[in-house]
Amino acid sequence: MKMAISDLRIVPPFRDLFPVQTSLVQRIAADMRKRGYDEAHPVLLWQGHKRTVLDGRTRIEAAKEAGLFDVPVVTVECRDEHDAIAYAIRCQRNRRNLTDAEIARCVEALDKRKHHGGDRRTKGPSGPMKQGRSANATAASVGTSPNKVKKLRALADHAPDLMALVTAGELSLNAGYTAWRKRQKKAGNPAGGGVTGDSTAESPQLDHAAPELATVASSPGLGGGPSVVPLTAEERAREFCRGVVTQWNGRPKDEWQAVADILSGVVAAIQRACGSAR
Repeated sequence: MKMAISDLRIVPPFRDLFPVQTSLVQRIAADMRKRGYDEAHPVLLWQGHKRTVLDGRTRIEAAKEAGLFDVPVVTVECRDEHDAIAYAIRCQRNRRNLTDAEIARCVEALDKRKHHGGDRRTKGPSGPMKQGRSANATAASVGTSPNKVKKLRALADHAPDLMALVTAGELSLNAGYTAWRKRQKKAGNPAGGGVTGDSTAESPQLDHAAPELATVASSPGLGGGPSVVPLTAEERAREFCRGVVTQWNGRPKDEWQAVADILSGVVAAIQRACGSAR
């Protein structure tokens, strides 16, 4: 089935989950001009909800750019808005790895529209258990870890300024969360409502396992400091390395050596690729 692009509804919260990338739109539009719209990838609509688009906004924008007036569509049945959001997220996460900013927006959207279980921050004897189940369920929907969901919720509840930077893609989650924890410690609240099992905390185990990586993990102004300025390419690379380091902290030395051997090959391949691109 085809539908006129002008009849499609691109509305919140679906519109705001995954902003369209102009460069990607232009590449797809160029392909559409040559080959037409690939009907193997229809636009997905929420059945019974006035042509609301769940997935396919980039394809819609590319079709407009290519001068098309209608696109193939398929309707999807969802129980409610929470289920529809989860479906839209699943479509994206199955294609690629989501960025911290995209994960943050998804968690926010799902938290705003929970249709059962009450407030995720319910206090009392059953509070922590309910929160744990909620984090696990949300993590499964987004395709991330419960620990990352808890960190995002901590920022949303206690450091909205840092959360806004993470959501905008100007700050990594690790950097934002570490900045908030340092604020809490400076304010005299060492516990600071931190996430149980927090892997961003400093650990002496890293120093003897891989001292050069420990330096990366504790670099000021990156994951190990409170900087909230937009990250440069080098800083983003360091953030990536820091994520690897913190996840492997405390592992046996032979496993670190195996990782080092693999990374040395990766580094050589990257250097060759960068050299050929010059």
